[in-house]
Amino acid sequence: MNAPGVKVAGALLKELRNSLAGKALRARGRDPFDGQRPLDPFTDDFFHAPGTTATSQTRSSLFQKRARHFLKSAAPSEFAEAFFFMTRFACGRFDLDLSTPRIMAIVNLTDDSFSGDGLRGNVAAALRQAEKALEDGADLLDLGAESTRPGSDPVSDAQEIARIAPVVEALFRLNVPLSVDTLKPAVMRAALAAGADMINDIKGFGAPDALEAVAGSRCGLCVMHMQGEPRTMQREPYYFDVVADVADYLAGRVRTLVAAGVARERIMLDPGFGFGKSVDHNYSMLKHCARFAVDGLPVLVGLSRKSMLGAVTGKAVHERIIASVTGAALAVEHGARIVRVHDVAATREALQVWRACAEAA
Repeated sequence: MNAPGVKVAGALLKELRNSLAGKALRARGRDPFDGQRPLDPFTDDFFHAPGTTATSQTRSSLFQKRARHFLKSAAPSEFAEAFFFMTRFACGRFDLDLSTPRIMAIVNLTDDSFSGDGLRGNVAAALRQAEKALEDGADLLDLGAESTRPGSDPVSDAQEIARIAPVVEALFRLNVPLSVDTLKPAVMRAALAAGADMINDIKGFGAPDALEAVAGSRCGLCVMHMQGEPRTMQREPYYFDVVADVADYLAGRVRTLVAAGVARERIMLDPGFGFGKSVDHNYSMLKHCARFAVDGLPVLVGLSRKSMLGAVTGKAVHERIIASVTGAALAVEHGARIVRVHDVAATREALQVWRACAEAA
């Protein structure tokens, strides 16, 4: 890269250092120029190469090395958004370290899950599945009691609470972060009362009273993007620019949550793969996943077994393990901090290989 290119990259880095994300990082003792390990989801050799420290003598050459590598394949906005992300996520009883990617295991309590693994609210079966997921390497559990697959119909508040609350209470003793996937304020309150650590809302806490249901708690919040409603969302979804449009939506929801008193450390963002997106939309989002890290907030990706995988492999839902694991690894490579999956053991092995490659000299 020529000298002007290095200057442009340096200017981007300086601008980010003075941005809200940079200030937030420095407030947590993670100044990007202080010689500590870099906040970079792709590599460990940006500021702190093996055997060196990022002193004033070394940081320039290390910066140029990483800038050359990254700017060959990314636009300036992606350079900016991929390098700085918060590594702490406040999640109820837990403060999660996201400096390494985490695996969220799916526990479906529905009777009509698209993947065919719904447990119909069976507490004993949910406990067995949760224990197996933890044994396989899951870091979090995500519990859902209402199907949001394309074309699905909603269930009542009472039915969803009856499915979810007993399972949260039973899993609380496992001492692992418990996420509840719901868009209903009444269910959010019931889940938090039962011991949930995180609420995962496909409507981005945009329903009336949803924000009020969670703002005063300590739970983590996963804000997802969805175009339309589950019943109709896959009927000709349209965007001017899917990556920019989804990122703008997420940025707006972050502003709303912060204005309501929600600490940034409690917020995680999900671009919503398969929720009002075509196959092409989904793969554009996967390729540019880093751009959803609004103000350095962590990104969660859930594409396990989804139709976007079947569209390119021709495989049925139950045959998409390899495609799902590949998608999870690509999501992490492109900046995701948490991957939401059905197949925990296979995903863990894939991320072990990814990490070994990322940490290699």
